[in-house]
Amino acid sequence: MGLSSSEQDLDRVAAGMIEELELRNSRPLPPDMLAVFVDGKYVELRDGDKLRSACIYLVIGLSRDGKKSPCSAVSPGRAGRISRTGKAVLRGLIERGLRRVMIFVQDDFSGLLPVSQSFFPQADVQLCAVHMQRNARTHLSKADSVEFQQRWRAIKASWDVEVGSRQFEDLCDRFAKLYPTWIADLRKKREHYLAFLKYPDSHPKILLNHQCG
Repeated sequence: MGLSSSEQDLDRVAAGMIEELELRNSRPLPPDMLAVFVDGKYVELRDGDKLRSACIYLVIGLSRDGKKSPCSAVSPGRAGRISRTGKAVLRGLIERGLRRVMIFVQDDFSGLLPVSQSFFPQADVQLCAVHMQRNARTHLSKADSVEFQQRWRAIKASWDVEVGSRQFEDLCDRFAKLYPTWIADLRKKREHYLAFLKYPDSHPKILLNHQCG
């Protein structure tokens, strides 16, 4: 990046970045948003002479005019305390003015789904399909994973609630006996993996293009 290697210059750059981050984490938000994307990145932070795990939350908003903008980037707590940190992140959005969201798009962090639903009960929640596809590669054999991905692509292409729902059930039936635990979890969260089907084809397909950290 062509930055100076002197400690003084690096401190000045860091101070500027921190100031910009604090402004983005505190500025007022519009009351209505089409979509809010919530992602988390696990990192190790220095705590004295030790390293500790933490989750940095990044929130991106999609406004009514179709423009995306960062809403916040915070690390309010240690990794593994998702429900508590998720509450802090969403409460902060509400305190800054956000009232109504059409749909949340988020990773399937344990405990985050009920938090989103409790703070914004009228919003749909779309769990990250990219994350789900990555998990399929972990839980399924290589051949079964290829078939799973093909079936999921067909569901994405359907953009019809009835057709997509039927294809999803067929997908689960195909692998239920081989991978009962994982498929049972998919079925449990079915409505949140298929939330995008409720939106017309003209709606931006950004709902399924959410990339995990």
